[in-house]
Amino acid sequence: MTATETTYSNIHETAAAWHSGQTSALYSFLSTDTIHGREHKISLLAEISSEFIGIGMDEGTMAEEKHELQQLYKFVSSAPLNRELSDCEMVNGEYRPDGWSSVTGMDISPDMNL
Repeated sequence: MTATETTYSNIHETAAAWHSGQTSALYSFLSTDTIHGREHKISLLAEISSEFIGIGMDEGTMAEEKHELQQLYKFVSSAPLNRELSDCEMVNGEYRPDGWSSVTGMDISPDMNL
């Protein structure tokens, strides 16, 4: 994964490389491409944080792995709950809903509740 472009495929590969087994939040995310509610999102962020801390503070040797985990954390933080994400739109490594305007930074979809 490069520092300039993060795709959902990259996110999925990182989750696959770092999950801690079939009972983990990352494994559940991998299996369904969905964040199943608030508690699942919290568990995902905690698991990613734990893996990041587990790498340690070794400069350089783990820079790519740290970047991958940071991108995964950023994506999970911005992704919606209870929606399949495998075909999602991404901007700068973050989930963007249909109708998101990169100019205004707002969701401008026609079905938006105002």
